[in-house]
Amino acid sequence: MSADPGSPAALRLGFLLVPTFAILPYAATVEPLRAANLLMRRTLFDWRHLTVDGAPIESSNGLRIEPDAGLGDTLDYDVVFVFAGTGVERVEDERIIDWLRRLAARKVKLGGISG
Repeated sequence: MSADPGSPAALRLGFLLVPTFAILPYAATVEPLRAANLLMRRTLFDWRHLTVDGAPIESSNGLRIEPDAGLGDTLDYDVVFVFAGTGVERVEDERIIDWLRRLAARKVKLGGISG
């Protein structure tokens, strides 16, 4: 979608997907953003999918998503959401915590979404 020169820049969102993230809360987040862009005929929201290593990831129902980037890639975000699901308490990857701390230090807004 094209940007209107007089309009503010799109909100840049990062969606960090962790293994077995819940698909319903993910869809409930993405669809209103997509619809808003469509209805306004411009990009209000621009989102990128991330995984820890940039490899494809499976949701809790087996749906595979090809990410746009990994945590090591340099991308700029206004807001980052971590999408989790059943078993998130067993995710013990320090790369995620370190990355979120770096984002917080840069004043990026952070949120968590799960089933």
